[in-house]
Amino acid sequence: MLEASHRTFEFKELSRVSRGQTQRTAYTDPLGRYSLRWNPNSYFNHFDLVIGMNVRVPEGDKFYTLERLPLTDRMWDERSLTVDATIADTTFLNRYRSFVRGLSSPDERDVYERMGIPAKIDRLQLATHEEVSWWYFEVGKAYRFKGGVLAEVSEFDPVLPFGEDDETEE
Repeated sequence: MLEASHRTFEFKELSRVSRGQTQRTAYTDPLGRYSLRWNPNSYFNHFDLVIGMNVRVPEGDKFYTLERLPLTDRMWDERSLTVDATIADTTFLNRYRSFVRGLSSPDERDVYERMGIPAKIDRLQLATHEEVSWWYFEVGKAYRFKGGVLAEVSEFDPVLPFGEDDETEE
């Protein structure tokens, strides 16, 4: 995704702010190649190439940023850009791939399709089978599987990530 914005210094806040952000999206082919078209516009003065993927979450799909590459300096110098990009931190990508590859039962695939990747996975190996719990803290649900079969759905008060409070302070 190409993100373009107009960056300026805001004297009231004594900080840089971005305004008028717009995005152009492309999808890679099987070899990872992509193409984006951008018509020059003098309003925009800051550009980033954002590499990411849509990830299923309880609310639907969420774009997860894997890498962000600054392009501002190159946007003015070159008519056509070729950007070789490498994802430096593949921790999330590896976790996601491993999780999706490990979906082994219809129940697991069904819960994944509805809820997405869990925030936490607990595994308990018993003598006869494995019990696995998928935790979705933000919606207050845990799914427990016995040998891949959904055994229980527990509900609890949702837990928001640290720093995300739904009440505003006045």
